[in-house]
Amino acid sequence: MGRDLACKDQPSYTSHLWHGRAFYTYTRNPESAQRDRLMIDTNRSNAKLEALRLLQTAFRGAPPLGYFYGCSERADAILAESKTLVVRDKQEQVGNSMCHVIDAATKNGQFTLWLDPRHGYNIAQAQMVKRPGDSFMESSQPMPPGREIRQMVKGVRFEKIAGTWVPMEADIEFAYKDSKDPTDPKKNYSSRIHHKKTMVQLSPAFSTLRAFVPDDVRDGTRAAFAGGERRPILQLYRWQGGQLKPEPVSTTDQK
Repeated sequence: MGRDLACKDQPSYTSHLWHGRAFYTYTRNPESAQRDRLMIDTNRSNAKLEALRLLQTAFRGAPPLGYFYGCSERADAILAESKTLVVRDKQEQVGNSMCHVIDAATKNGQFTLWLDPRHGYNIAQAQMVKRPGDSFMESSQPMPPGREIRQMVKGVRFEKIAGTWVPMEADIEFAYKDSKDPTDPKKNYSSRIHHKKTMVQLSPAFSTLRAFVPDDVRDGTRAAFAGGERRPILQLYRWQGGQLKPEPVSTTDQK
C-alpha cells in the first residue's frame, strides 16, 4: 500500500503511508508546520491492520477487488478456509457474462460471489452478510447479538489494462442493522455509492514515483513514534530534513 491522500490540493489534509514495516499518518495544518502531526507505528501487525482498515473504509473500490468490510483478509484467502463452499451447478448471467456462482460459509460471514470467466474470473457481483458470532477484523470479540452487516457489489464494468482485466466501475451497497435497537440511527444505516476509477497503472516504478516515502511531511512537524516489542514506548520527535530528530520528554515512573 502506498499513499492515500485526502484533499491534498487543499491547505489541510491527512495522508497515510504503509511500506510494510511501519505505518505513517500525517496531518497537515493550514496555519503552521508547528501544528502538523505525524504518527509512526512500527508494530507490523498493527500497521497491517490499520492499512487494511483504511483500504476497506477510505478506498471505496475495495469490494470489487475482494476486500470486504470487517474482514481481515481478501475474499480468496477467506474462502480457502471456509467451513462450507459450494459451486452452483448452473452458471448465472451477470451483465453480458455467464458467471460461476460460489456460496461459502466462513468465520467472516456468508459470501456469495459471481466470478466472471470472460474477465479474468474477477468478481462481477458479490454479497457478504455478517451475523452474530461472525468475526469482525481480527478482534477477539465476534459480532454481537442482534447485529447484521450486509455489503453488495453490482454493475461492475471491467477494462483491460496491459493484458489484465481490472474492475473500473461498480455500484456498492452497504447496510448495518441492530434488531435490538432498531430506532438508533447510529446502529441502523445504509449507503449506496457508485465507484469509478479514472486511471490504473499496473506495476508502476515505485522508486521513481517515491510512493513509499513520506516526502510530504514538512520540517518542524511534531511526531510520535510507537515502538517496542513487548510494550509500546511513546517518544516525541520533530521531522527535520527527512529524518526524525528526538525531543526531550519528561517521564513519570509507573509502579
